[in-house]
Amino acid sequence: MNKHNFRSLLSDIPKWAKGVIALATTIITFAILVRENYHLSIVVVSILLIFAGFVISIYVLYARTPPLIDGGKGVHIYEKYHIWAYVGLLFFFFLSVFLLWNSVTRNFISAAFSTSSPKYSEVEIEAASETIINSIPQELDGEIEEEKTEAANNAMGVLLGSNDLSVLSNATETYYRMGNYYFINGEIDSAIEMYEKTISLDPAHYKSYFNMARALEESERWSEAIKIYQQAQNLNVDARDHVLSLINLAVMSYSIGDYQNVLPVLEDAIDYDPLFAPTYELAGRTAIRLGDTKHALQYWGLYVELVKNDDITKEYYYQLLESPDEHSSFDLVEISSSYYLAGAVALSLGNTTQAKEYWAEFVELASGDDILADLLAEVSYEMDRIKE
Repeated sequence: MNKHNFRSLLSDIPKWAKGVIALATTIITFAILVRENYHLSIVVVSILLIFAGFVISIYVLYARTPPLIDGGKGVHIYEKYHIWAYVGLLFFFFLSVFLLWNSVTRNFISAAFSTSSPKYSEVEIEAASETIINSIPQELDGEIEEEKTEAANNAMGVLLGSNDLSVLSNATETYYRMGNYYFINGEIDSAIEMYEKTISLDPAHYKSYFNMARALEESERWSEAIKIYQQAQNLNVDARDHVLSLINLAVMSYSIGDYQNVLPVLEDAIDYDPLFAPTYELAGRTAIRLGDTKHALQYWGLYVELVKNDDITKEYYYQLLESPDEHSSFDLVEISSSYYLAGAVALSLGNTTQAKEYWAEFVELASGDDILADLLAEVSYEMDRIKE
């Protein structure tokens, strides 16, 4: 084939085909050149593909034949495909909006255009992730084992020195354990940030909601903690986790004085698990706050029965019998309620002497308090009955 025929062949190739060939060549060349930075490679290739989609859609809409007369417009070449061109424009537009809105994509783009070279290899980062998962307890009540502390600290250094952890095979659990690491070490704001990242990767990660709400409690951000507990109610979790979440939500509402919203939440918790004693204890305190002594006594009566027949809860209340005022705030109603319950538990366990001692303390504290007046009358009646 001579040069003239080769140039003729090239000139006969449609413009759209030349564009596709140029795009494919650009993508392949770029992918090869920046293969060391796969973040950047994927981002640029994605941008080129989306841009090509826009260009092709617009070309289909506006491509015309040459005008037959001066001043004419010609006819649309691809008129029957216009509907698909409009669909394409909408698709690539909403795809672009979604990718820019998604936090995972934004983190990926940030990593792609980061000017600093990565400090650690992917193998090192994956190894650090595994170390964190194996070293940091899944529950906040746990502790980091002493022999694992140094390894956990070193792994945190690797993970924090990495551009983006969302591409890890176990990114969700890594962020979650990092949140626990910060919480256990008292770095509450950093813990909240890690739990937020966990939820962004897995919106159904119940423990992150629960722990994040606890972290917000530690920061005394009560209203935010309540919102997180409320969000957790919509997740599909087992009954005990659901009950604990409901009780924590109730405790938050109780802490800020929103007593009207406490009892409905506790009633839901009782429906899920009618044998969980702390629910009735808080329900009784709330009823007292609302001036409903009758229902408070009903709740506490059920509570005492459960305590009496539950060794774990009973052990807790043996401690309460020793110093009931240490298990509540310095609020008069709280301390008085603790002494009342200590007496009721002591009586249920057959210790009338202790019951009278705690109720005597209750009478001394509650005298003259309008909120506790009805409960005071009930205690006076019970003490008279014991004497008989």
